[in-house]
Amino acid sequence: MERRNGKSSIGTLKACLATLAAASTILAALALPAAASAETAAEYVSGPRMTLTFARDTVRLTGAGAVVSVKCNGPGSGVCAGTVSLEIEGASHKVPFSVMGGQRRSLVVPLGDGASESSDTSVRRALATASTMQPLGTPALSEQVLRIK
Repeated sequence: MERRNGKSSIGTLKACLATLAAASTILAALALPAAASAETAAEYVSGPRMTLTFARDTVRLTGAGAVVSVKCNGPGSGVCAGTVSLEIEGASHKVPFSVMGGQRRSLVVPLGDGASESSDTSVRRALATASTMQPLGTPALSEQVLRIK
């Protein structure tokens, strides 16, 4: 084993590795923002949570579909994607969606033939559910009872 200045090459190598490990730990700590909660840490890894909400408290029937106004809550660089479902008189109707962050859209949920004339619309309600996919974890769910016009 070769010695330089009273130290062996292995000893010098171990000292360099220890210094490198300490430096990488410090750099990693500086690179990550201070996380106040697990949710903040998850947002750092996967981005902010995107949710789709219902922009109005009514659904408008047109032909064989229901028009639902929605809004994507999140930064403009994000996208809300998933499914909106309407439960009307026990029947469930779904439509996929993709809306940019901060944007409002009108979605047409297909109801099938004759659904709009099936009963008195003045007393009808629809349970609207939006399931928005997330990069990590479970989808974000939004539910609201909407009046049918």
